Amino acid sequence: MRQPTRREFLTAATGGAAMATGWLSSSQASADEADSITFGLVTDVHYADVPRGGTRYYRDSQEKLRVAVETFNRRKVAFVAELGDFVDAGPEKADDVRFLHAIREVFSE
Repeated sequence: MRQPTRREFLTAATGGAAMATGWLSSSQASADEADSITFGLVTDVHYADVPRGGTRYYRDSQEKLRVAVETFNRRKVAFVAELGDFVDAGPEKADDVRFLHAIREVFSE
């Protein structure tokens, strides 16, 4: 039996978590709203202002994060956690800092 790729594992885990969350929210529909909390989760943005590398589209990360932030804002989440790397390494340390500033702007919207 082959091992799932990291992407396959994360997709399956995320789907399972989403289904469990949906089940919990629908099964507790009568629960007091004050007892619930909604939060956002982002992982491995890996933004970099560099050309595509293999299957990584570094520059696309900014727009994908922007869509996620808009969704979080629309849903009025209490907080957002980022569980990975905001940026990918640039050719120079100064590039890394520039990438961080660029992605922080999006994350802060």
